[in-house]
Amino acid sequence: MNFFPTANIHALTLKECQTPTHYASKNDAVKALKVLIKLGGNPEDRDYKQRTSLLVAAELGENSICRICFCL
Repeated sequence: MNFFPTANIHALTLKECQTPTHYASKNDAVKALKVLIKLGGNPEDRDYKQRTSLLVAAELGENSICRICFCL
């Protein structure tokens, strides 16, 4: 079931080249991250500093997000 048929799950921000999974990770949005991954979001995508969602979450001390990304 796709609730947002026109949303681009692989969209990148202009400045940092971050995906929705990066944003969910840095905002400790556990449920959102799970949904993004289920819909095909890739937590291994890298931003302009070559950081994955796991690395972004680790830098910010988001432990619950780190557990999700690490267990994939």
